[in-house]
Amino acid sequence: MQLDSNEKIESLLIGDYKIIQSSALYKFTSDAIMLSRFCREGAKTVLDLCGGSGIVGLHYYALNGADKVVEVEIQQELASMCERSVALNNLQDVFTVQNLNLKDFDGRHKFDLVTCNPPYQKAGSGKTPENKHLAICRAEVTCTLSDIVDAAKRSLKEGGRFCMCQRIDRLIETITLFSQAGINPSRLTFVAGKLKDATKPYLFLIEGIYQRNKELEIGFITNTATDFRG
Repeated sequence: MQLDSNEKIESLLIGDYKIIQSSALYKFTSDAIMLSRFCREGAKTVLDLCGGSGIVGLHYYALNGADKVVEVEIQQELASMCERSVALNNLQDVFTVQNLNLKDFDGRHKFDLVTCNPPYQKAGSGKTPENKHLAICRAEVTCTLSDIVDAAKRSLKEGGRFCMCQRIDRLIETITLFSQAGINPSRLTFVAGKLKDATKPYLFLIEGIYQRNKELEIGFITNTATDFRG
């Protein structure tokens, strides 16, 4: 496997699965691991939006398996790294990597599960990183939360699930967008850094079901927990 000088292979700590990471690009955090563990098992067709290096899709597959996983990532450098991680794990028959803006992806309502670890910073708010790669990953430079929810809506089967993580200050906005898209919130898990900070979560994990209603389950975890399923 050919690596750039700033790349290295890291273990997913599940079997022999591995992923390529780069010190020059956005590296995944615990948020991505929490998200992949939050998703319920059993999905046969999986779509990962804002896929980055492929961590959410690869981690979900390593945990649960799937027949088909599609990674959508706008940055060519990250998409290339994702493709090589797929090859490193000999998963070319399962994974497809599409290097395009998620606004241009036509999901055709064929996915059981859609995931997204999105840019947290709302468009037009705060200062974005000067590094363009980091800016796209952390702030709404190329897509907004509304664009992401709309892409999920286009891609989910009836009864399919959309799982996403987001910063706590965007909770009401997220629930509103989900509901407007017909993706009815079914699980909501708050995340704090430590148990003593339970009243001050910094993040939430949310699951919505497309065109189906289910009583909302609410949970709480810390980001040091070993079981992130909420």
